[in-house]
Amino acid sequence: MRTRLSVALVTALAMLTARGARGDDDHQRANRLYQEGAAAALRGNHGQAYAAFSESYRLWPRGATLGNLAWAEVELGRVLEGFRHLKQAVRA
Repeated sequence: MRTRLSVALVTALAMLTARGARGDDDHQRANRLYQEGAAAALRGNHGQAYAAFSESYRLWPRGATLGNLAWAEVELGRVLEGFRHLKQAVRA
C-alpha cells in the first residue's frame, strides 16, 4: 500500500507542476488537500488522508484523487466503498 501511495504522490506532484490555466481557488485548494492527504497516508493516518482526499475530490473531481480516496477507505476497513471508488477511478 505504501508504494502505491508514494507513486500517487509523485504523480500528484507532476500534475501540480502542469496545472496550466486552471488556477482558480478551488483547484488550488484541491491540490493542497491532495498533498495533505498523500502526506497523511504516508504517515499512516488514514482517517486524515480520507478527509483530505474526500474534500479535494469534492472541490475538483479527478481520477487520481478518487483512487487515493479509495485506498484510504480500504485502509479504514471500508472495503466495499473503497473498491467501488477504485472501479470509478479506473474509469476516470
